[in-house]
Amino acid sequence: MMSLGPAVLVAGGALAALAVYHAADPTAYPEPPLIVLGVVGLGAGLFSPVFFTLALKPLRPQEIGSAAGLLNAFEQLGATLGVAILGSVYLNRAGAPR
Repeated sequence: MMSLGPAVLVAGGALAALAVYHAADPTAYPEPPLIVLGVVGLGAGLFSPVFFTLALKPLRPQEIGSAAGLLNAFEQLGATLGVAILGSVYLNRAGAPR
């Protein structure tokens, strides 16, 4: 299960970038990016619990709370940057003359 999650996550991210880049029609609802972002979510759901378990396993009990908080903060930072970057690409392409 560990190798399936990252593979789905990376494939979904690549497809999301392509879908956002090619589906930037300002008059249409952006369905392709929504579909592939669902794949990204599936990959993240398969990857995150296994990764958190493996990352926290070697720590002492008194370190787990801080480490889990740090992992969660970086996960949220990555998600925020991903939305900002894909949104910027989409909005930039939507405003580009054709």
